[in-house]
Amino acid sequence: TILFCVFKFQKWDSIQLIVDSIFITVAIIWLLWILLFDKQYSALGFLSQDSIINTLSIITDVVQLIVITIWYLSIRAGKIPIFFRIVSGAIFFYSILDLFYFYSIWKSTYTPNTLLDFGYAATLLGLAVGTKLFYVQFPTGYKIQSKSNSNIGHLYKGILMFAAPILVVIFKGFVWFDLFFFGVLILFHETFSSYIQTSVNNMALLEREQTLNQDLEMRISERTHNLQQKNEELIYLSEHDQLTGLYNRRYFIQRLDQLVNAAAPNKKIALLLWNIDRLKGINDTYGQSVGDKLIAAIAMRVNNLTEEKDTLARLGGDEFVLALEGVTEKKAVESFAKRIIDVCGTPITIGQYTFHITVGMGISIFPVCALDADTLMKNADIAMRFAKDTGTNGRMSFYNDIDAVIKRKRLVASYLKKANFAQELSVHYQPQFCIADMSLVGMEALLRWNCPALGEVPASEFIPIAEEENLIIPIGNWVIDKAICQISSWNHEYNTNLKMGINISPKQLDQTDVLEVMNASIHLYNAEVSWIDIEITEGIAVDNDDKAARMRQFFQDQGISISIDDFGTGYSSLGYLNMLSFDRLKIAKPLIDRIAIDETSVKIVYSIIGLAKSLGIQTIAEGVEAKEQFEMLLDFGCDQIQGFYLGRPVPPESFQSTFLSNGFIEFPSTSISVTGLSL
Repeated sequence: TILFCVFKFQKWDSIQLIVDSIFITVAIIWLLWILLFDKQYSALGFLSQDSIINTLSIITDVVQLIVITIWYLSIRAGKIPIFFRIVSGAIFFYSILDLFYFYSIWKSTYTPNTLLDFGYAATLLGLAVGTKLFYVQFPTGYKIQSKSNSNIGHLYKGILMFAAPILVVIFKGFVWFDLFFFGVLILFHETFSSYIQTSVNNMALLEREQTLNQDLEMRISERTHNLQQKNEELIYLSEHDQLTGLYNRRYFIQRLDQLVNAAAPNKKIALLLWNIDRLKGINDTYGQSVGDKLIAAIAMRVNNLTEEKDTLARLGGDEFVLALEGVTEKKAVESFAKRIIDVCGTPITIGQYTFHITVGMGISIFPVCALDADTLMKNADIAMRFAKDTGTNGRMSFYNDIDAVIKRKRLVASYLKKANFAQELSVHYQPQFCIADMSLVGMEALLRWNCPALGEVPASEFIPIAEEENLIIPIGNWVIDKAICQISSWNHEYNTNLKMGINISPKQLDQTDVLEVMNASIHLYNAEVSWIDIEITEGIAVDNDDKAARMRQFFQDQGISISIDDFGTGYSSLGYLNMLSFDRLKIAKPLIDRIAIDETSVKIVYSIIGLAKSLGIQTIAEGVEAKEQFEMLLDFGCDQIQGFYLGRPVPPESFQSTFLSNGFIEFPSTSISVTGLSL
């Protein structure tokens, strides 16, 4: 019991316990002083005269009464175990019986074998029962529970303190001093207890508030941490490409601007910009998911080459960019760029497919090529497109290396915009012959430009510029007019049906009035539509099936024939011949150049001619420059021929005097020579 109380008291409020102990002790001692000792000091002599054992027994009984009463009356919360109720009750009543026993001895009224002795036996039985219940309920030992008894809260048992004055009244009558003493004692106890309980409750509220604040702070800290994580995730998503994990366009542009603005004097920044060739075709053929995996694989490979200070990003689609800081040597940049091109070119296996990827790269260097981030990006893009178009230097170009080319391009464009067509432009004509009898069947109109400031500008240089600057439509319309005028003049003058081949650009075909322009010239010069042959490139025919079919029907309805120019250089789409049924096929010069030295080219040209014949399409070989080529084409059954071997492009006067004024020139196949036909 003592150990149990010690463990319990450890969790109690000590001040309240002291107050309870003082007032209850005083109340019990005063009650015993009144009831047992009649407030007579002679009774104390009885204690001193009796044996020390009896004296200690009386003191022990009093202490037990006080302790048990303090314990019971101080409990304000919690449930007392049943075993402790029985044990403490038995001890309490034992102490009362024992004190009554000594009181009987003092008054000489003790009688053996009375209810007093039975009471002793009953209390001992109670002790035995309580002890047994303890071991039954707690066989391994009693553990103090976290929600055990406490002396905090309202004291419902406090009313039992009024039992003391009631007992005094019952046994001693109305003794006003004693009643007043107990009343004051109860009043002081309740006053002090109320103050202590209020303080304890306030402390509990304060501790609870502190606990709540700590919990709130912890929740706020966790929420702040979560928000920080979310913000970091959002920042990451806003700065990175989801497919590759590289930086995205938005972040890279900001980063490049920071690098340029913070660059120290003489500090260089190299910008490498590249994209994957023919990715759209891969997506269309194998699916978008395969294309995405291909992009991710390229990104991983290049990222493994970079250092922490480098900034690698995916700008979108198939385009990537890399900023290299602290670059000093152009050779180092070129070497790193070649490593990127090589690692991209290493075969990539995705599932059951293996891809051999090529890329085109442009490089611009700050401050050599540009002084701000936007211009640096633009110049790298220009260099990349130049590398892809020319295919030079391993498909890699430095902007400062092509600066002269770009300036020349801009210069040509500026003069072309101001060109006087009548004074600067001219049309040359290259003859086309039937290879069987070497009779003249027509000519191709080829544009020439003699710029007063630049001199003779090759068509291969200024026509692409005219396409880019949207000058090709007025220039093309001018060529159509000149060519139709010329063929009408020659055919009427010499009573012939020669065909005039006129090259038409994609942009001319896109305009709605191209036929109106052509018809206007036909009517103006009294020409026949059968004298005109429209030459379009293979790419135009293949890129859009529906458009090509409509275009074929469009010119066929007018009686104008169509030739596919430069066939075999880009697509080798033999299946389109049957689908679109063009009138004539012009075999590209690169294939003709190699038929005398390359067996594969021989097979390709032979197959093209054979397939065209089976479909009823005429063939014409362009760019024939050697006797061996001519003889092989004759053996293959090619229908027509065009090239320097038989005639160069010449002005209309020279063409007329050479091929028309003296009648058609027939060239015996055994005596043809380049020397005899160099005009």
